[in-house]
This record gives sequence, structure tokens and C-alpha cells, in this order.
Amino acid sequence: AVLQAQPETVQVLEEAVVGMSNFDPANNELLIPEIVVDGQVAYRNVLFSLTDSESLIFTLLSAEIP
Repeated sequence: AVLQAQPETVQVLEEAVVGMSNFDPANNELLIPEIVVDGQVAYRNVLFSLTDSESLIFTLLSAEIP
């Protein structure tokens, strides 16, 4: 799976929020702790790799199904 970030929707947070996603620039990985669909946790520890930094395209590396 591949996704593209929409830079116009990115917001700067003044402080960390519980359960927020984290991008690690050292290894170009984005970790999304949980993805909720219809009020239920569908995936946990969803890990993406930034594969195209100009277009902000991320490729899925792994995910857990609860």
C-alpha cells in the first residue's frame, strides 16, 4: 500500500498528543500507532517508509491486526 501526504493539511502541534503518529527523519519512517475504522481499531503499529520525499509518498512496511 502507498499513501501520499497532503502538505496543505499538516498542522504544527505545540506539544505531543497521546497516540500521535511519529516521523523519524533518521530512517525516514512514519509510525502510526492506531488506525480506527467505524469506531474500531483496525490496525496497530502501522509503519511506512518515505519513498519519495519530493511528492511525500510513503510505502507500507508493516502493520498489526488486533
